[in-house]
Amino acid sequence: MSIKEQFEGILKASPHLPFASLRLISILIGIPFLLIQFFNAITSSYNETDAVFTGYTSVQERVRDEKLEYFFKLNYYFKVNGKAYYLSKDKGYISRETAEFNLAQSQLGEYSGPITIWYNTKHPHETEFEDPNIKWKLYLGLIVVLGALAYYFKWILLKYYELEIKP
Repeated sequence: MSIKEQFEGILKASPHLPFASLRLISILIGIPFLLIQFFNAITSSYNETDAVFTGYTSVQERVRDEKLEYFFKLNYYFKVNGKAYYLSKDKGYISRETAEFNLAQSQLGEYSGPITIWYNTKHPHETEFEDPNIKWKLYLGLIVVLGALAYYFKWILLKYYELEIKP
């Protein structure tokens, strides 16, 4: 069978597998994105430090995802190599009463003590509230899973096209 006939056979068979084809394409687009995230995660270095509570803002309103939300901000600062950096942490709630209650709790000490943060050693203003050093394991796992799925879909598509192409 010539290449032209094979190509025509694939075009003839392809409308029968649009979802598998779309999944394969999305996986093939997702793998480079995850590889970039994986590379960024293993090349950036974060150190742990304590941030000191400096104050808070009162309860305010905002619209998020077309829903009204009540929030307040907790303000912290930390030092790296003698230079002070400031950061805020939003706490959002669906009701004003809950937000005001949690703000009162934060004034009593729940959030007012020092908290642990992680800062980027190259850019200390980039901070995380959870340890980012373990993200590369997640990205590596997702790359392996998506790679296996891409191979599986490729195998399915090739088998399907092989059956459709045979006279």
